[in-house]
Amino acid sequence: MQNPYINLLSISWKYSKTHRLNYVLVYTGYTFVALIDASKPIMYGWFISHLEKDFSETLRYTLLYVSSYIVINLIEWAIKASARIEECSLAFIIGKNFSMETISKVLYLPLQWHRNNHSGLLLNKIRKSGFSLNEFFKNGFNYYLSFLKLIISLFSIVYFAPLFGGISVIIGILTILFILKIDKTLVGHLSKHNEKDDKVSAVMTESLANIKTVTTLRLGRQILDGISLKIDETFDPFIRYIKKNELKWFVADIAVAVIYGICIIGYVIQASSGSSAIAIAPLVILLLYVNQFTAGFHSLAWLYNQIVQLNTNVTAVDDICKQYDHYKEIDTSDYTLKLPDKWSSAEVSKLNFSYAADWKTNILHNISIKLEKGKKIALIGKTGGGKSTLLALLRGLYHPRDGVHMKINTIQLYDCLEMINNDCTLIPQEPEIFENTLLYNLTFGLQYTAEEVSIACATSHFSEVIDQLPLGLDTVITENGSNFSGGQRQRLALARGILSARNSKIVLIDEPTSSVDQALTKHIYNQLFFHFKEKALIVALHNLDILPLFDYIYVIEQGKIVEEGEFDQLIKADGKLKVTMN
Repeated sequence: MQNPYINLLSISWKYSKTHRLNYVLVYTGYTFVALIDASKPIMYGWFISHLEKDFSETLRYTLLYVSSYIVINLIEWAIKASARIEECSLAFIIGKNFSMETISKVLYLPLQWHRNNHSGLLLNKIRKSGFSLNEFFKNGFNYYLSFLKLIISLFSIVYFAPLFGGISVIIGILTILFILKIDKTLVGHLSKHNEKDDKVSAVMTESLANIKTVTTLRLGRQILDGISLKIDETFDPFIRYIKKNELKWFVADIAVAVIYGICIIGYVIQASSGSSAIAIAPLVILLLYVNQFTAGFHSLAWLYNQIVQLNTNVTAVDDICKQYDHYKEIDTSDYTLKLPDKWSSAEVSKLNFSYAADWKTNILHNISIKLEKGKKIALIGKTGGGKSTLLALLRGLYHPRDGVHMKINTIQLYDCLEMINNDCTLIPQEPEIFENTLLYNLTFGLQYTAEEVSIACATSHFSEVIDQLPLGLDTVITENGSNFSGGQRQRLALARGILSARNSKIVLIDEPTSSVDQALTKHIYNQLFFHFKEKALIVALHNLDILPLFDYIYVIEQGKIVEEGEFDQLIKADGKLKVTMN
């Protein structure tokens, strides 16, 4: 396992990107600060030495010492302040770059992966890791200066008291090795604690996100009991961490006390072995460096504890990065493939899909479907039959089994479903609402004209909702749109999808009006058909009363197409559709 401090430095270097010169300048500045600070004991020793030799010039030496001390402090702070400002600015950039890259990797991962990973856990990991990297670099001066002070004071101690200083260095090194060994076990306890703490955050987030259900069903007590149990689970790794940490501190403090005693006794024994009196100035300098060493040692042990915690938080997203690298390696999709501009039809056949990695249990079996420009296709069948899964496959949210046949116009192709994936828009069944304005929920900051937004809202009949709001499109939506009815949220999501489908040749719609009343549903579909008259339209449908409006119908049961044809043809055939309609 790489040293936590080195690991965090290397990660910071990676994400400083175009600001690496600033990174070097920051630590160069702190190096000068440490050297200036290290000169202070020598200056004080010079002052004491001259007072001993020439007491009559006390005032002159005092003025020289004080003025020099003020000057070097001014220089030190000029360098330190500049480095500190640059450090904090760079910490913000590094934290942002890290978080953005992690989020982009999460967004890239397939929907199947997201189905198996709790969003609350992911969000807490990403937030905590980005914040921790920011905190590490923002407080980097503490770690670096403590380390340099420790090294400089060690060399100084050995210089002034070679034998006993050397013994102290050996004790210090052994103590550091012990601390590093203890910290390795601390990482394990911290990881377990973080894992359980993430689950606490996930439960809290989920409870607040579904506050309407919690309140309506009076689930407050049960939710609190559940959160309490999750919090209790964090105690065991936490108390194990505390016990090991206290052992580490005990050893560190005793070692510091022993080093302090050895250095002083050793110098006195060494200096008193001669005939002359003990020189006070070198003793003072040695004591100052010993104090600097003990303070630096104690500080570094404390700060290293922070580093271990921060590194554990930052590396918590390593599993996400590994999954991203894995999927990136096996992803053979060509995102540049699209349908030709002059396409008229796209036939897909031998389409099979399973959620299981071994493909033993297919969800869709040998599906064949034909999409035609300007045609309206309906997918019907019982819930769980595979309609939504088929739409998700056509959109590219999942990858089918190899062997898919395609025919674009008259050209036969194999395993090229990306041509459809990259040229279609899916309007999902469940409306997902973001805590922002209505306008943002419609456009997501993309450039649409006011006319395009107005047409989309009119087509979905969402303009009627907007007209009732005092702030119109500037109305802020909170709590997943809980102040809107289910039908209003669906019409908002439909208007958003209409805008998103602007440049798509195929539009996939997964029952967007299940919460909208019957009369309004028919109006909305008529508007949709007119708006998308130049596109291929495929709709997963539960409302069978509007089936006569569609050009072609596929009946899906248990992942298979069991019947297909035009509405009148299927009704006359006395088959599955007629049974369903009755």
